[in-house]
Amino acid sequence: MEEKITNNIQLVSIHIPKTAGTTFRTIIQESFGKRKTAKVDIDSAGQINVNNKLFLKQHLNSKIVAIHGHFTYADVHRKFNLDSDVSFVTWLRNPIERVISNYHFLNKIIADRLKELPQEKLMERMGKSLIQFAELEANQNVMSKFLSGANLEQFTFVGIQDHFETELERLHLQLNWKKIDNRKHNVTGKKATKVDEETLAFIKTVNAKDVALYEKAKNQMANAPFYRSVSK
Repeated sequence: MEEKITNNIQLVSIHIPKTAGTTFRTIIQESFGKRKTAKVDIDSAGQINVNNKLFLKQHLNSKIVAIHGHFTYADVHRKFNLDSDVSFVTWLRNPIERVISNYHFLNKIIADRLKELPQEKLMERMGKSLIQFAELEANQNVMSKFLSGANLEQFTFVGIQDHFETELERLHLQLNWKKIDNRKHNVTGKKATKVDEETLAFIKTVNAKDVALYEKAKNQMANAPFYRSVSK
């Protein structure tokens, strides 16, 4: 059995791609301090990177109390020896918008690396249109995959990116963090090209698990004490 990494982690923030994670990492750093916060990524092969460097140790720096990055709920438990009172937080987003944003984000990365102009539609020329991207199983129900094995009720905070500014206020009050200023990093700009209804319907169908997860999270958000007090 693989030996788990010992640590002093108090907060685990799961960054699901294209759910305001880069912005939220900055917020965590401001709340806990940069030296007490680490960017942790665990890839599909189980390789761990801490602050963008390969991590092969059996103990995480004792000063680090908060981690944030791309890893699944299952993987972080598999790799780290976490105390039962560790707080988990994450952000969710409208699944259809998340898929479209992820597609354009990857498109932009490829275009930038190959010095292509956005209007040249490189991914489409390579056979990866939006609908082809959505057809790939790896791009479906990504939020559910990241949170597999967990219930939303186990999380101290589940934010809805679609209401980001208001949700930051709820986070501030619920977790007793310092006042948080809204900011945006790593934002994929809105696209002028309108997605046709058939493609939107297809994306929704193949992401049914994420749609159900998102609706459950929205319902929990609406019933949170913060919103009940606001509505009075």
